[in-house]
Amino acid sequence: MDRRPDQPLTPVEAKARLRRAAGRVGWAPWVRRHPRTALLGGFAAGFLAGSLSPRGRRRAAWLLEEAALAGLRLFVGGDRRDS
Repeated sequence: MDRRPDQPLTPVEAKARLRRAAGRVGWAPWVRRHPRTALLGGFAAGFLAGSLSPRGRRRAAWLLEEAALAGLRLFVGGDRRDS
């Protein structure tokens, strides 16, 4: 772009920039950029989960659920707890 920094973007330029940024957000684009790392991580997680006892698997599932809920709370807006 040969535009001076003090000039605002046109709507077309702003939309193009937003679409490029949106394509880089989330886990799927990261997996596309790092397929070997994702494969190795999935293998390690599966091996670890398979080697746990039934009680350990329940504990790991609980921890993953809590982490997912915490991430959802942050995404939705704040760390409010329902107590």
